[in-house]
Amino acid sequence: MKIVHDPMSKFFQFFGLILILAGMSILISPALIYDWIAGNLENRALYMAAILARFILGLFLFAAASHAKTPIAIRIFALLSILTALLFLFMGQINFINLLNKLLPMMRPYAWVSGIISAGLGAFLIWTFIGREPE
Repeated sequence: MKIVHDPMSKFFQFFGLILILAGMSILISPALIYDWIAGNLENRALYMAAILARFILGLFLFAAASHAKTPIAIRIFALLSILTALLFLFMGQINFINLLNKLLPMMRPYAWVSGIISAGLGAFLIWTFIGREPE
């Protein structure tokens, strides 16, 4: 196995670790994250961060896809991230708040699923950006 040392690969390995820790946090104490989101719904910064983070993440994923073991999967994640950012942008903050107000109570009993998905995606990012086998 070849270890890749380019900055984008390192960034996504670190981001993968953050996703694993977030997933574990949700598994251990889902109220911590869910209550924080519910308490900050009216905050415009949360709405803007949801858009900017997804858009920038999507751009970075596109830029780094060629360094991944699974470039097609990374490009799909990039596209989904950018499309979600655009969806949030065009729906507006009020509809964003309404959406989360409806979804959060329904998701709370299944928070453990979110935790597993987050940790799994984090592990996938670490694995795919560790490096490709020499061709």
